[in-house]
Amino acid sequence: MNRHMRQYTCFLVVLMLGGGLLAGCGQTRVPQDHYYRLNLTAPARMEQPVFSGTLAIKRFAADGMLQARGIIHSQPGRPLEVESYHYHHWTDIPPVMLQELLVGYLRAANVAPSIVAGGVDVEPDYIIKGRIKRLERVTGSVSEGAFELELRLIKAALRQTVLQRSYRQQVRADDQTVAGTVAALNQALANVYAEFLSDLTALELEH
Repeated sequence: MNRHMRQYTCFLVVLMLGGGLLAGCGQTRVPQDHYYRLNLTAPARMEQPVFSGTLAIKRFAADGMLQARGIIHSQPGRPLEVESYHYHHWTDIPPVMLQELLVGYLRAANVAPSIVAGGVDVEPDYIIKGRIKRLERVTGSVSEGAFELELRLIKAALRQTVLQRSYRQQVRADDQTVAGTVAALNQALANVYAEFLSDLTALELEH
């Protein structure tokens, strides 16, 4: 085999190997984005509202990663370390998502004649403020949804705190999937809002 033939053969081998590598790269699957939302069952409707005026629910506060849509996860053995998934997201940022869910929940319960989201140009009689302290997936031998929310009820005219409490729930998921943990977090949220509603109905407010 002469020199030109050897060079041509080498060129063909390199070309074939390069094509194989490119074909292999073309078969690499990019992970698919997944989006999740929370959805609550409407509570029983009260015959008599707790409040006689307008109740405003402000956008919830949150720090750092809890302001983003990426679902946070941690491990029991490393409680001080948290991470955020790159391909598993909430449909909206938690401060807005949980605020809107509470607005709908308390409207369905008939807590007040008028319930509005914060930022609406009205003068409310009472204000609810919330701070999300934890909303994450805990992975280990089992998966759990961990949720903590501080809620505060304020009488607007006096700027007086009527009720302030931190609600905590940790619910075990049915399986090890992210979707299973989201269902657990959904149950945790339902439990917290039911507790908060019970606390509101126990108040003795001046009408």
